[in-house]
Amino acid sequence: MYCSIFCTNPSGLPSLRRLSVVLALTFILTAHISPKSSFVAAFPGGAGHCSSGKAIANSAHGTSGSGSLDDGNYELRIEEIPSGASSASSCRNKKWKPQRKPSLSTGTEYKVTLSTKDDTSDDYFRGFLFRLSSKEDGEDVKRAMIVSPDFVDAGRDHTMCISTVAGVTHVNASDKSRMDVILNFDQPIEAATLEVTVVRNNQPMASNLWYYDSYDIIITSPSSSKSSKSAKSCRGIKFAKGSSKKSKKSSSSKKL
Repeated sequence: MYCSIFCTNPSGLPSLRRLSVVLALTFILTAHISPKSSFVAAFPGGAGHCSSGKAIANSAHGTSGSGSLDDGNYELRIEEIPSGASSASSCRNKKWKPQRKPSLSTGTEYKVTLSTKDDTSDDYFRGFLFRLSSKEDGEDVKRAMIVSPDFVDAGRDHTMCISTVAGVTHVNASDKSRMDVILNFDQPIEAATLEVTVVRNNQPMASNLWYYDSYDIIITSPSSSKSSKSAKSCRGIKFAKGSSKKSKKSSSSKKL
């Protein structure tokens, strides 16, 4: 067995086939032995973890990252989907900045979109992880986030998340410019967190291009006056007071 793998050919050099076997064995052993790659790794068919924070920093993607989503020329938008409408028919979307804390209503669907900032941008992405959790111990948000029906070919529910945490990750390593998920909470939550990690690509022999942001959310029950409105009306997305100095602006490009 040893000779069949490591012996050289008549030219004195290992054959290409034997060298490939050695490299494959080395990769497998490293993945199982190294504490940094055994639980957090990158895969073309999905994130290799569902940990909170910049867990990707403990993987082969590199430790430092490349900054926020904005640094990578990506943005997150959120919009309400009127009751009884499809995910394609929604209210005016708003940019979602990490420092802004939206107040969402229970029983209402919201579409969250990760995308490049403009259609002509070359800043595609290949991998991603949306991770939704409650800041209250034991609060279950597992069913509060799903893949948008229009994007089932690009994303899937992440099975590596614990029973109270929701996750959505990529299904392939193709270039992407957009990914949508749906939020829908069935009970009020004082504080929930949506974490978004984006991987642009893998760079051989160097840290990969990846970006991370965390977003806080408040979930409340709609008031009786709001619940009596037409089923397809938009209640709009409100923001916690003091979450941003720009929250009172009323331009069409109002940021979340």
